[in-house]
Amino acid sequence: MVERVNRKEGGLIFLDAPGGTGKTFTLNVIAAAIRTNDGTVASTAFTGVAANLLHEGRTTNGMFKIPCQVYNGATCNVPAQSNLAKYLKEMDVGIIDEGPMMNKESFECLDRTLRHLTGNHREKFGGKLILVSGDFRQMLPVVKRGGRASVVGACLKVLLIFGTMKLRY
Repeated sequence: MVERVNRKEGGLIFLDAPGGTGKTFTLNVIAAAIRTNDGTVASTAFTGVAANLLHEGRTTNGMFKIPCQVYNGATCNVPAQSNLAKYLKEMDVGIIDEGPMMNKESFECLDRTLRHLTGNHREKFGGKLILVSGDFRQMLPVVKRGGRASVVGACLKVLLIFGTMKLRY
């Protein structure tokens, strides 16, 4: 992981493990290792409770300014000249804990925003490394008045398997 950061190799990595096995601890260790090498890490979690367990953690929507109602083609509310935009351009790794709870459109929105901010439209997330962790056996995204098919359709796993974002091992 640290070698991948040193090579400035972006993409999406998913850490999948059952609840209570130490994912958050592992994320904190990874973030500390990257920060020790003068790297920049945005530690976030989908829920506020999980964000409090991360060192310098914030909620994902609070850090990346992902809109509450994400539509096709939406971007995060980050002005190009803001301090947050400068921080995201310098960011080496973005950590998202409890990622399976996020709707796949939120990940696509973050992807579009990072591509726009970095000017790198060829690589996923603008060449930034995004580390997502969670447990698909716990909680899936909430879909208002949604049945099984719409909940599964909104899931990150569907995006990873059938979408344009493929996991690289």
